[in-house]
Amino acid sequence: IRRPPRSTLDRSSAASDVYKRQVGKALFYFGGDMSVALLGVGVIVRFNVAALVFCGGVIGWVLALPALSISVTTAGGLVERAYLLWSEHIRYIGVGAMVVGGFVALGEVRGHIYRVVSTLFKNTTPRGRRTSKDFSHPDISGAWVISLTLLCIVLVACVYFHLTANFEVTLLATFLMLASAFFFTAVACHTVGLVGNSNSPVSGMTITAVLISGMFLPLAGFTGTTGLMASLGIAAIVCCTACTAGDICNDLKTGHLVGASPKKQQIMQVAGVAVAALILAPTLQMLQDFTPGGIGGPELPAPQARLFASIARAFFSEQILPWNLLATGATIAVVLVALGLSL
Repeated sequence: IRRPPRSTLDRSSAASDVYKRQVGKALFYFGGDMSVALLGVGVIVRFNVAALVFCGGVIGWVLALPALSISVTTAGGLVERAYLLWSEHIRYIGVGAMVVGGFVALGEVRGHIYRVVSTLFKNTTPRGRRTSKDFSHPDISGAWVISLTLLCIVLVACVYFHLTANFEVTLLATFLMLASAFFFTAVACHTVGLVGNSNSPVSGMTITAVLISGMFLPLAGFTGTTGLMASLGIAAIVCCTACTAGDICNDLKTGHLVGASPKKQQIMQVAGVAVAALILAPTLQMLQDFTPGGIGGPELPAPQARLFASIARAFFSEQILPWNLLATGATIAVVLVALGLSL
């Protein structure tokens, strides 16, 4: 199911290959498109996941759009109104569904999390390394993993303090980031192991992180710009962590299939992430500074980032989240899970 194009030029040029009609107050706008890349992704994720994605499009465009257009008044032409309804209302139904999906995924991997943590701490002791280490396929020692993790936590805390200039909110934001990143890393790795990088639910995990931080930070008394910056900082780190974890998990899985050394792979993965971080930050800053409108503007649209920001603002400003739409999406997801139609 195809989303309306962003620009006025695209809307006028695409008018002939979609179905658009107004019946009374109800708007109908949907169409189809073909893509070799999407066909390839469909082969990878197989029918169950592809069918769920298609059902999401049907629910959003065939069912939700006409229903919401009857009760919500919008201005502009038919296509502009359809896009506005999608942007400001329909996608919150998807947010509710993604939140439920994130927690369901956490429940599915709880056993894996326990085993991994037990193995990690077991391998930090000399006795544990002697009894459990497979010298034909060595890994980086648990002590190194914990040391690098502590270093990353300190660096992230410094970033949070730079954004908020508040020591207390930095401590709370760092704790929320660490807890969210820990669990959602497990979800990302589990999902990548099942269906590959192409269908890792990073957006759902990031939105869940925004909701978690948006609930706990105001309860601790952190509101306004300080709370907003901390919430978006938490979401950014969780998003990057989940993406990186899924990618590395896929690489390690491939290395295992071809007989690569886990330790050498792990060393190069750490080096690769470090080098990429040093290159990516100035590249993004250049795009922001030298592109008209910056990131999120007409030339570099960032719809997911705008969604995350709008959800975060609802917790730290007078903007109100459409809780009824979030609840609708969550209810749909619960029904699908109850019917056994989840991943």
